[in-house]
Amino acid sequence: MDTNGRTAFGARLVQARKHAKLTQVQAAKGVQMAQGTLAQLEIGGKGSSYTVQLAELYGVSANWLASNKGKMISGGGGTPRSMTAQKLVSPKKNNDLENVIKLLTLFISATAQDKQHIMDAAEQIKHLRGDASNDETT
Repeated sequence: MDTNGRTAFGARLVQARKHAKLTQVQAAKGVQMAQGTLAQLEIGGKGSSYTVQLAELYGVSANWLASNKGKMISGGGGTPRSMTAQKLVSPKKNNDLENVIKLLTLFISATAQDKQHIMDAAEQIKHLRGDASNDETT
């Protein structure tokens, strides 16, 4: 237990969640866990079947989160998944979130060939709009 009465695992969970700038409620929703369960893990947890999912959500190394081995932020850049999602949808545009969800649902259910067609069409639209300067492949 640390000075706050938390287990070492619990303290790492809190540190990682704060790194991701998430509340317990947001984090629990992100991995489809009850907020009370996350609170219990942050106080007295010694491990969890959610460790890998939480590490991914928080943008930290699962190995570090589980065992305190290695670096907190691995070579992947350490961008919390929650931050990436926040950048995708502007809260000023209410329809954006609905459209992103619809598009992702269609994309997930598409065949590999259809996914490639969707990506090609998106690139063509991007180039037609004149956004080619933002294309990382050029």
